[in-house]
Amino acid sequence: MPVHTGRFLLERLNLHVDGRLRGPGATSSPLGEVSLFNWRTSEWDEYTINFGAQSITSPLRYISGTGDVRMRYTFRPQVNSSVTAVDLSRLDVTPTGVMR
Repeated sequence: MPVHTGRFLLERLNLHVDGRLRGPGATSSPLGEVSLFNWRTSEWDEYTINFGAQSITSPLRYISGTGDVRMRYTFRPQVNSSVTAVDLSRLDVTPTGVMR
C-alpha cells in the first residue's frame, strides 16, 4: 500500500476497558480512575471508568510532541461496595480521527 502523506487530525481518544470484578456480590460499578497526563498543564487529569468503551474529547492535551500518551490506573471501588479486586483483560487507549 502506498504511504499516505497527509495529516492525521485527531478527534478523540477511545478508552477500552474489559475484565471482571471480584468479591461477594460484585456487580458492575465504577472500576476506579484512569489518569491521563496533560502535557499542557503538566498535571494528571482523572476520569472515572467502567467496563466498555469511553471517549475522551479534546484529546490533543494528552499527546506529547513525540506522540506519547501517559496513562495510569487506580483501583478505587465505591465505599459501600463488596468489590475486592478487578481483573483487567484489556485497558488501552486508541486514537480516532481523519486523514487529510
